[in-house]
Amino acid sequence: MNHPLLTTPVIEWNAGAERRQFDDVVAEEPLEIRLDGTPVSVTMRTPGDDFELAVGFLFTEGIIETAGDLTHVGSALDAAQRRECNIVDLRLGAWRTFDVTRLQRHFFASSSCGLCGKASIEAVRVRGVRPPAGDFRLDPCLLMALPAALRPAQVLFDRTGGLHAAALFDRDGTLVTVREDVGRHNAVDKVVGRAVLSGAVPLSEHILFVSGRGGFEIVQKALVAGVPKPRQGRISTFLAKEEQEEDSFMRIAAHGEKGASHAVTYYAVVETAAQRVAWLSLKPVTGRTHQLRAHMAHINHPIVGDPKYFNIENWELPGGIQSRLHLLARRIAVPHPRGGTIDVSAPLPPHMEQSWNLLGFDAKRYDPIEEAPEE
Repeated sequence: MNHPLLTTPVIEWNAGAERRQFDDVVAEEPLEIRLDGTPVSVTMRTPGDDFELAVGFLFTEGIIETAGDLTHVGSALDAAQRRECNIVDLRLGAWRTFDVTRLQRHFFASSSCGLCGKASIEAVRVRGVRPPAGDFRLDPCLLMALPAALRPAQVLFDRTGGLHAAALFDRDGTLVTVREDVGRHNAVDKVVGRAVLSGAVPLSEHILFVSGRGGFEIVQKALVAGVPKPRQGRISTFLAKEEQEEDSFMRIAAHGEKGASHAVTYYAVVETAAQRVAWLSLKPVTGRTHQLRAHMAHINHPIVGDPKYFNIENWELPGGIQSRLHLLARRIAVPHPRGGTIDVSAPLPPHMEQSWNLLGFDAKRYDPIEEAPEE
């Protein structure tokens, strides 16, 4: 079986000094799930507990109801009858049938969002998922104690600081199962798969606890120097606040450094102007404005007009563009406590509107980062 961790040589830069060392990073590899010989999904996951992941996937997709619906769960074999570590083969019993088009998933799914691969909202609704039992109640103190109960069991996180966990607790707050993965939905599928294989479903008397934040989206527009490559990507670093004279700023920090926090930003290039500048859509999975400014400077594409983080020497503004910060919290969406979503979009401020007009950018153009996954 492939290992969930990789040890790799890294160069650590701290306070102007370089240090070469080895560090543990989380592995991420594709897993193909086959049902009755038909590929039904490929997901990027952290290797380990792959059978549970595949079984949990089928259960959460409504293909199976119990482990008894399967006659085989194992690794696929190649032509030489050797195990394929990245392919899980499952077989349904003759009494269970399924229509592969029911899954309606894009064949490739990222590790970050179990919903992103659905082809339509209707594909989510037709699952017939039942709401939790109405008489299930939790003491607030017990609920607040769950993060501390989970934390000691996050073994891979301790070594890498770079993956999520899903945990199953009983109603008394006792930890039953914990699984870690780069993707939250993969970790959940692994926990659910473990429960299915052990005959523990339904889980109506249990609590599913997942690391990370709740459903909150904020998307920002920015004008940056140059054009990032690749045109859509993910920036993942540790950041620490540093005081400098009468000001403070965020700097790239080492994993484990005191006061450092893990920070993740998704970006996507919307439009470019002669390779000089690019309109980017940014989504801070953690942090807010200063994280975006620090991250863009870190990949050598600082935000135009940024007085604190712009770090390209002898770079000249295109004619007519003001030397003011070109960063806007364009859209924010939060769940409403009574259902639905509060979704607010802001217009460009005058100096950015002027720049967009000079560069010929269409401010109403589709924003590719809106569908960026959560961490």
